[in-house]
Amino acid sequence: MFNKKKKSTKVEDELASQVNQDLIVHNMPQGHLSGSDSSYSAAPKTGIVIEDEGQKKYKMVGALIIGLGVILVAVLIFISYRFFFKPPVDNAEIVLDNKPEVEVITENEEEDDLTATTTVVVEPEVIIEDVPDEEDVNEEEEDYEFESSLIIDSDSDGLSDEEELVFQTNPNLEDSDNDTYSDLEEIRNLYNPSGGGTLEDASYMLRYFSRVASYSFLYPRSWDLSSTNNDYTVIIAAPDNSLLQVSVQPNNRMQTISTWYESTVGEASVNSEVQGDGWSGIMGADNMNFYITDNELVNIYVVSYIATINNKVLYPNVFQLLIDTFKIEQI
Repeated sequence: MFNKKKKSTKVEDELASQVNQDLIVHNMPQGHLSGSDSSYSAAPKTGIVIEDEGQKKYKMVGALIIGLGVILVAVLIFISYRFFFKPPVDNAEIVLDNKPEVEVITENEEEDDLTATTTVVVEPEVIIEDVPDEEDVNEEEEDYEFESSLIIDSDSDGLSDEEELVFQTNPNLEDSDNDTYSDLEEIRNLYNPSGGGTLEDASYMLRYFSRVASYSFLYPRSWDLSSTNNDYTVIIAAPDNSLLQVSVQPNNRMQTISTWYESTVGEASVNSEVQGDGWSGIMGADNMNFYITDNELVNIYVVSYIATINNKVLYPNVFQLLIDTFKIEQI
């Protein structure tokens, strides 16, 4: 009897245990039942689910993307403000920043604040650059003086030894024909310094007559004379290869020589107007060109001395003689 009760009690206990086991199984996740290694766990009584590591990684990636998006938006906002909303920088400042001379300008300004010597140093440099022509003129004048010092005048009568040969005078005597008049004085008055009579009659002189411009002048017979431009330009070659030239052009506006000179040459002459045989003339500022017009104001005649050796003028008195003997024959 007792055995039957024990058996029935044992059976009841097994049934109760089976019922409890079924209740636990129905409340557990499916992965747990399959025996897998899933990270899910469940509380038998509450049923609360805990996330695994995979879902945590997805959330971290999402948060990182959101953070990068926020940074990108901030950068775009800064760029928009920098280039579209920020007030423009002063153009003068930009120019100075781009110029390499900024440091020099700044230093000069600082030096100007401290002393006035900086301006004094800069100004002469500007003046020198602005007047190169004056320097060139000074150099030419110095060259002329140097070369002139090489011209030989043995008797110091104002005629170079080369001109003494032209006029057949004695280079060692101031008065070659001993007539109480110096050689130079006789030449300037158109007399023969080496004998009697005038230069017009001297055997060593010759008068040239232009075929087309109706003028004439005296020149040394031994010098070569040639004409070009249909005889409107005449060239006389001196022994040192310097040239005496006479050119003719029409006086279209029929101007006086002074008016023509000022309007054409464009420089002020320190020489006054002189009168000749049928003409009026004026010496140029360089004393190397003499300008003439006839009394009827038909033509302009230019008499030039062209030195070929560094402006070394060996025959100034021959040049002056050509001018003094220039004559308008007929117009």
